[in-house]
Order: sequence, then C-alpha cells, then structure tokens
Amino acid sequence: MTLIESSVNALENHNLVVNSTLEDIIGHNRHVGFTAFGRGSCHIQPAHILKFPDIKPSFGLTSISNFTRSGEFTCERSDIYLISVTVMACADGDAIYDIYKNKISLMQYYVTQSSCNSGSGTLLKVNDMVYVETHSRMKYVYYK
Repeated sequence: MTLIESSVNALENHNLVVNSTLEDIIGHNRHVGFTAFGRGSCHIQPAHILKFPDIKPSFGLTSISNFTRSGEFTCERSDIYLISVTVMACADGDAIYDIYKNKISLMQYYVTQSSCNSGSGTLLKVNDMVYVETHSRMKYVYYK
C-alpha cells in the first residue's frame, strides 16, 4: 500500500468516526412534539380513554399513528414533557378525568361550569405510556 492510499484510508476512517459522533450529537438535540385534537362526543362513560385522532403539527415522532388509534402515547425519547389537556364537558355534577402515566394517575381534574383547562409537566422515559381517561360520565364532550 502506498503512502497516499494509506492516507486516504486513514481519512475515510476518521470521517466515519466524525459522522458517527455528529449523528449522536444531533440525536441528543432532537425535539419532539405534537398537538392533538379529539372529536366532539355526545356521551362518554367512566373509564373511557380519550382518543385524539386529529394531529396537527407533529415532529420527531415515529409512532404517532398508534396514539391516534388508541389514545395512548408511548414515549420514544427520555426527556421532560409538558402534557396539557383541555376538556369542555356537560355532566350531572363535575366532569372528572385523569392523566395517567404507566397506569398510575398523575393528577385528577375537575371540569366545572367556570373552568375547563389543565396541564401537567412530567419526566418521561422511553416506553412510558401516557393517556387521558374519564372518571365520570360526561355529555357533550370537546377536548384537545
């Protein structure tokens, strides 16, 4: 092997290492996010997982179609996530729902005549599952 050929091989190997390092750096700086909307519903029973079939912007996620079908978001990247759910509902009394992480309620929310907003920040690891489930019977529900 000539000096030029060995120099070319060394440069190619160096480029492979640099490209691999750049891919790792870019992978750690990737952001994920989406906005999802439900559809109005006439009646929802307790223990119903809300579905969010309408996704507007979505980036950095590969399994968003599973979320639109099931209402369950499975985390693909460990990070801090802001989970915000807005529900407007008519009910006989307070309309109640929970945001769950891995089948454990993060927080229970009450929708009254004067309020309908909520949000929750949480740390998610890969494969953590988050979903919104009703706790009470609701009529005329709109959510996002």
